[in-house]
Amino acid sequence: MLRRSVEIAREARDMYFERCSKSSCDSVTDDRIPKHRPILVAASVGSYGAYLADGSEYSGNYGDAITVETLKDFHRRRVQVLVESAPDLIAFETIPNKIEAQAYAELLEEENIKIPAWFSFNSKDGVNVVSGDSLLECASIAESCKRVVSVGINCTPPRFISGLILIIKK
Repeated sequence: MLRRSVEIAREARDMYFERCSKSSCDSVTDDRIPKHRPILVAASVGSYGAYLADGSEYSGNYGDAITVETLKDFHRRRVQVLVESAPDLIAFETIPNKIEAQAYAELLEEENIKIPAWFSFNSKDGVNVVSGDSLLECASIAESCKRVVSVGINCTPPRFISGLILIIKK
């Protein structure tokens, strides 16, 4: 199912390009549609907490038994399957804690993944990620990984977004 989701997205993009080439999309006047930017397919990797289905993706509390190695083992096969499906990007989304950011960064390096990735974190206080770990420390982990091309925020109250972006920009 993971592989198929990326394939469907790529097929939709290709159909769009084909339809545009037949109907001359350059004549489209809607300014919201970028005319010369590529349409990229991102494969989404959710947090371990999303798999647990207990809301822990919004607390980052996975318990003391969960280690970086545990998280890498959990995500490894899913990431491999997504990479094999050839997305343009890999989106590691709603990262709730430093340990999962570290696991993703190490996994990208260990698996020698060439596809660019982004990390997005969530926050409930406008300063830290939801686990209480420093957003700045989490962003630094992402920054240290050669494969990460962007860091962002998601699943966060809108009133915190501007301040969190400023923290990341440091």
